[in-house]
Amino acid sequence: MTDSRSRVAASIPASRSTRLRSLANSFPNVISAGYIAGTNFFHGRLADERAQALVAETHNKRPGTVEDIAETAYFLASPGARHITGQTLHVNGGAFTTR
Repeated sequence: MTDSRSRVAASIPASRSTRLRSLANSFPNVISAGYIAGTNFFHGRLADERAQALVAETHNKRPGTVEDIAETAYFLASPGARHITGQTLHVNGGAFTTR
C-alpha cells in the first residue's frame, strides 16, 4: 500500500497547486527496512532463532542498523537524490532478493 501511495504522489504534476506540490515533494519515496537490530519494533517478542534467520537471509550476514536507515533518509533528502521519485528503496542487506 505504501508503494502505491508513493507512486500516486510522485505522479502528481508539481505545477497543479501548492497543496499537491507539497504532497508530491514530501512523500514520493519509501524506505523499506529489513530487520533492524536494537529497535523495539517487535516489542521484545522476536525469538533469537528468528532474528538469526533474518540475518542469515542477508547478503552481508549482518542485521541492519538505525544508522543504515538514517543514512538512506539523509541521501534521499540530499540534492543527489533530486531525480529519484516514486521509488521504494529496500534497505535490508539484500534479503529482499533472496525471497
